[in-house]
Amino acid sequence: MSPARVLPVLVFLLAPGLSGRAQSPPRTLEELVHIAGKRAAAALKAGKKLLQRYKPDLSLSWNENREFVDRAVSALAARGSDLAPLLFPLLDPKGRDERSRNLAENAGRVLEKIGLALFLPRLVRLLREGSPLGRSVAARLLGASGRKEAVAPLLDALKDPDPPVVAAAVLSLGKLGAREARGPLLALLDRSGPALKEALLWSLAKVGRPEDLDKILPSFGEEKSERILSLFLDLVEKLGRENPKAALFAARIASGGGFSLSLRLRALEVLGRTRGKGDKEILALLKKLVADPLTPETLRRQTAYTLNALGDKSARNVVLGPAERFLHKNPGIPYAWVNRGDVYFNLGLYSKAASDYNRAIQLCGTRTRPEPGTWAQLFLCYLRMGKKRDLIRAVRRSRLPVKVLRELLAEHPELEKACRMDKEIAAAFQGKR
Repeated sequence: MSPARVLPVLVFLLAPGLSGRAQSPPRTLEELVHIAGKRAAAALKAGKKLLQRYKPDLSLSWNENREFVDRAVSALAARGSDLAPLLFPLLDPKGRDERSRNLAENAGRVLEKIGLALFLPRLVRLLREGSPLGRSVAARLLGASGRKEAVAPLLDALKDPDPPVVAAAVLSLGKLGAREARGPLLALLDRSGPALKEALLWSLAKVGRPEDLDKILPSFGEEKSERILSLFLDLVEKLGRENPKAALFAARIASGGGFSLSLRLRALEVLGRTRGKGDKEILALLKKLVADPLTPETLRRQTAYTLNALGDKSARNVVLGPAERFLHKNPGIPYAWVNRGDVYFNLGLYSKAASDYNRAIQLCGTRTRPEPGTWAQLFLCYLRMGKKRDLIRAVRRSRLPVKVLRELLAEHPELEKACRMDKEIAAAFQGKR
């Protein structure tokens, strides 16, 4: 486009709001450049003023003052990309004190909200040339960008001498789903440091393969940190199907008295899903846990469910006995039927569970409405039994508002997946006939 044709367009774009008083339009490109420079300077001045106003909030910890920080981030991001020249210096502070760290992290959140794709080259340069804190922030933002172009510089950052930078790069590679990072991540397993261990476990759960577990297990066999062990159990759940070593590892955590109840329950849950059937050592550990009078009752019940999932029915009465006794004493109470239905459901006896849930619903009658959770369990019973028509009829019979049905779908991914796969089931949950 010739200058003669460009000029009217630029006049139209730049003329409004140039000044509060009437003035003659610019006649040359030089004049337009001058005007554009003035406008840029005015925008920068306004940006500095806005940043100065919210800088105290950006200096706060996001974890402890999220409401104030988020408000500042949103207000600054609304200014747009012309604020970026003022934010980038904050990403790379000279100090490593808490205030500098908070400013760097929260300035990154502003850029993230504006859109990181615009700033990839500057972030890559910061990752290579910045201070340790600046490199760490850049690594996190490159992962948050979602761009594949960020993978190569992040792989290079795995050689960084500063451990927090390496940990940030590891996490970002996991966020980007970078399968090519598998080998380099596995090579870092011998490096010490809890932050790096946590990052490796999280990312390998995203990009690893089942066969990697045999390489990962030896590095965590003697681990005592419950946070790291919890992440390791997540990894086992993702990659450890039918891996006997991983299943035994989970069983040892569950039976170990030195761990918290929540971690031991999580280990049992993972063990039941990884299906270590037929392993005599695992079954012996769990049976001993059930028989031990010092085992907390919650743990005993979950152990019984896990044994059942592994094909051993010997401990069923641990959970079924109390539920049946309670029902025998309170046959007219809907909860008693729901309680036994839940036990049947957890034991995989879906036909019996559905019968108990239906009985509880009948007992509610017209006086009280059954809980949405009871309906959800009934829906899941029919879904797992493959009884599509019964499921659709139950959804319609529930007469739950569409809003509540949507909430149930959000709470139960299994039901949500069924809606994605089947139009008739989806129509029922949408209140359509």
